[in-house]
Amino acid sequence: MRGWGFTAQRPVRRASERREADVQAWINDDYPGIAARAKAEKAEIQWADETGLSNQANYGKSFAPKGETPVISRPATRFSQSMISRQAFIG
Repeated sequence: MRGWGFTAQRPVRRASERREADVQAWINDDYPGIAARAKAEKAEIQWADETGLSNQANYGKSFAPKGETPVISRPATRFSQSMISRQAFIG
């Protein structure tokens, strides 16, 4: 595989419902007009995002000799936190 230029990579996760053509059309066609209008009106565009944190790790594959399963220790207590952030873009 290495000879063909392949490397081990973790895949990017995307929603199966995502319509990439529509996303690109909005970025290329619609958004420039929105940004221009915001600039003309001295307005700002607000972007918001939400995410969650957790101490429950999602480990990928490990390698070990046959019959010797790798063990990864982790805390038994679970923790999670939700966060919301915003960013202003002044046009």
